[in-house]
Formats: sequence, C-alpha cells, structure tokens
Amino acid sequence: MITESHLLPPEPGARAHLHLSAKKVEIARELFIAGMEGKWEDVHHLITDDCVYEGIAGLEARGYDEMMALGKKWIEFSSDCKAEITNAISMDDYVVCEVAWSGINDGPFNMVAGVSVPEPTYKPFHIKGVGIAEFEGEKIKCCKLLSDALGLLLQIGVIKG
Repeated sequence: MITESHLLPPEPGARAHLHLSAKKVEIARELFIAGMEGKWEDVHHLITDDCVYEGIAGLEARGYDEMMALGKKWIEFSSDCKAEITNAISMDDYVVCEVAWSGINDGPFNMVAGVSVPEPTYKPFHIKGVGIAEFEGEKIKCCKLLSDALGLLLQIGVIKG
C-alpha cells in the first residue's frame, strides 16, 4: 500500500520545497478534461502560445492549433468520450493527475507508429492514465498524457489478447 510517507520526504525540513497549488491543479484538470472531451475552445487561455503536448508512441503537438487538430481526431474516434480526474498532486511548477477516459469507438483514428483504427468498432472502452502539466506562471507550457493504449486497442477489438 502506498501512503503519503512513500510520496513525500519523511523529514519536515525536506518538505519545505513542496508548494501545493489548488489553482494549478484546477487549471490542469480543466485542460485534461476539456481536451479529451473536444472542448478546445475552453483551453486556449490555459496554455502558453508555444505549449507542447506529448502523448503515447511519440505523438507530439506544438501550440494551440496543432493541439486542437489532434484533439479533433480523438473526438472523431469517440464522440462521447468523457474524462475524469480521479486524483491529483502538485509540486512547484508541476501537476500530476490520474485520469480515466471512457466512451465508445464510433470513428476512425490514425495513431503514431502505424497503429490505426480505420473503421469504428462501436465497442466501449475505459482506460486509465496519467497527465502531467508543467507550468510557466499560471499557464501550462507542456502537457504529457500517458495512457493504456494497448488496453484501449484490446477493448475495442483492434488487436486480440
């Protein structure tokens, strides 16, 4: 069992550098949920002009326009996708969120590394992952989403287990 003592330095003096920020956690939550639910117009004010997104298998987008284009592809893959932040922690300029996504695959999706979903399978999925947001002031300058892509492909029947 992981407890707080495993996550934080045991000595009170060593914890002095931790600056937990509820505001940054809320900004990261807004970005991860709005982005995965296709509400990109809601996130422009949350990110820097040169924000970098990094995803599974080397997927990368730079700036709002590229991030929005990538987000639109995800919504084509699952128009009813819902995201939920189940836990979060912040430290200095970083926020780490546990994220759960669920929906139905009702469209195609071309992933990096030659993996693609050319036709919708209309199968439901529920995957978990981690979102990491790096801040510059009050805006996110880099966000990374690490998720269970193999589990997703298994659940929608693209690959066999």
